[in-house]
Amino acid sequence: MYSVRMAAWLAGTILLFAVAAEAEDAPAIQCSISLPQAALKVGDEFVVAVSFRNVSGKPLTVYQPTWYAGTELDIRNDKGEPVRMMMAKVERRWSDPKAFYHPLQAGESYATEIRGRIGYNRLARGEAPAEGDREAFVNFDDASCSLGRAGKFTATLRHVIDAKAAEEGRKLGFEGAWVGHVASNTVEFSVRPATADDLKANAAAIRAGAEDARREAVRFAGAACNREAVRALMDVMADGASPLHTDAGSALGMIQDLSVLGELKEIFARSVKGLAANDPAEWATSVFYTIWNLEPDRAKFLDFAADVVRSDAPAAARIAAVGTFHGTNDDKALAALLEEAKRPDGPVQWSALATLGFTASRLEGAAKSRVTTALVEVMKKNPDAEARRRAINALQFASDVTVVPALLDALKDPDPGIGIYASFALGALAGPEALGPLQSWAEGKPATTRDCALRAIDSIRKRGGPKTE
Repeated sequence: MYSVRMAAWLAGTILLFAVAAEAEDAPAIQCSISLPQAALKVGDEFVVAVSFRNVSGKPLTVYQPTWYAGTELDIRNDKGEPVRMMMAKVERRWSDPKAFYHPLQAGESYATEIRGRIGYNRLARGEAPAEGDREAFVNFDDASCSLGRAGKFTATLRHVIDAKAAEEGRKLGFEGAWVGHVASNTVEFSVRPATADDLKANAAAIRAGAEDARREAVRFAGAACNREAVRALMDVMADGASPLHTDAGSALGMIQDLSVLGELKEIFARSVKGLAANDPAEWATSVFYTIWNLEPDRAKFLDFAADVVRSDAPAAARIAAVGTFHGTNDDKALAALLEEAKRPDGPVQWSALATLGFTASRLEGAAKSRVTTALVEVMKKNPDAEARRRAINALQFASDVTVVPALLDALKDPDPGIGIYASFALGALAGPEALGPLQSWAEGKPATTRDCALRAIDSIRKRGGPKTE
């Protein structure tokens, strides 16, 4: 949930940057933006072409991380009021931070794009409000801004590089990293609701044409919550050879037409039989997640997911089903997890073990004991070392101190990694009784192993255990 405080802070920050930028006599960077398409409708992609030009007369570097670019847009309605900006969780999507730094010679420019999509929020189940009465948004990877009703708007890019980003750039070898703030020109655009003809044309576009055009039509259908497109989207879901399953499933999740649930379960059953011409795992997983997004009856969905875990569905679909059990105390779901935890099933088993640890942390009494007993059995008897490690992690997360004796026994496991994982868990759960065994276990071990033991001992002592020499 986005806070009003965050929105107010962002609006104030944008205003501060605007005032500062206007006060600069000779900015080193000139920023300009344009819109390839300025007359837009709900469902369309929103693209802002951005150019940074070095006007300083000397070489410098511009820092522009694409993962927060949407937050730099100052969008205002026809009354000049800033729209409500809501920050999303930002994750860097690049492994190499150098990709965000752009060295520019004097007079040289760097061009990029900011992309979002204009759409509505996901429909409430059974909701069908009038098109003109709904609140439209521009959804970026890093943020979402509410346009309110369709109408006319302006956009200005306010770009900032602080000293910290410049210093990081220097460490990466980019000298002359520019520090400052600059405002672009202001562009105008308009947004209108999609008409009935637009929605019918969108449904038709999903069925025919090149893959990229069909993918765009599918995404439009989801953003516009186009009920006209449900049948076309279901045809995509039923086509085992289609590369558009994931996008079509997301669109159906936005539209929330519950009448297709039975058909989706039939499609899932077909996908499990491996009738897909491309990737049956992707097909089955996409259908499963679509059912998850649509099923209003939680108990009925958990029954379905438990059956998926026990089935011969592709591993990716079964892992997805396991993931939906996080924190549940549903008997059928727990039974399916406990069965899977004992089955030598690689990644599906490992996922079940992790989910059991999280689930046990929220259980009490006999239910909790039932889970931790099963985890201890895996830790002691499973021939797969990775499964044993995952069981120990789950026991640590379960926070059940009754498993400490079993964890002390795990220090004797012939796989050295098991002892290291056990030391982590003991550091989190054990009392003074674990200090001596940890010290004995560390003797003669490699430095990294001794360090793990010392960390565990230190954690126990900080909780009040006496020193053991």
